[in-house]
Amino acid sequence: MKKLILSALLIGTAATAVNAQSIANSVLVYGDLSYTSVKDGGDNKTRNFDFNPGLGYQFNDYFGAGIWGNVGTTRQRLSGQSEWNYLNTYGIGVFLRSTVRLNKIFAMYNQLEAGYIGGAIGNTGTNTTSNYNGFRAALTPAIAVYVHDGLALNLALAVSTTKP
Repeated sequence: MKKLILSALLIGTAATAVNAQSIANSVLVYGDLSYTSVKDGGDNKTRNFDFNPGLGYQFNDYFGAGIWGNVGTTRQRLSGQSEWNYLNTYGIGVFLRSTVRLNKIFAMYNQLEAGYIGGAIGNTGTNTTSNYNGFRAALTPAIAVYVHDGLALNLALAVSTTKP
């Protein structure tokens, strides 16, 4: 369990680390891609894939807006089972970003996201699927470290809520 939590934390940090940053009157591109595969001592297997892109416009040095998307899947097979339980997710929405440049290297920003989410929960052995959909809102405060013109590494903590 410790390895699963540590792996998820490490992948999450690395996945949110690389985001393209923009200057005034330019395109803002960000995103992350992650994959994890874990097999514990009890022969339980979990696989997870997520892709979360965003595309927007940086109106000035302080304000940007755009759209975000999400697609992901989680698969789990318990010891002794041949079929997989799965959770497929997707989403699309809008974001607003407020940035404060601290100096040439560091900036702080807050990103507010809202949008539609949906997905399916099921089992490959029984071919049963249960669909869901709802609304998602998230606020992400972050620190950006600029490593090159327009490219920054970001460290973030996301706070979100989902309503089915």
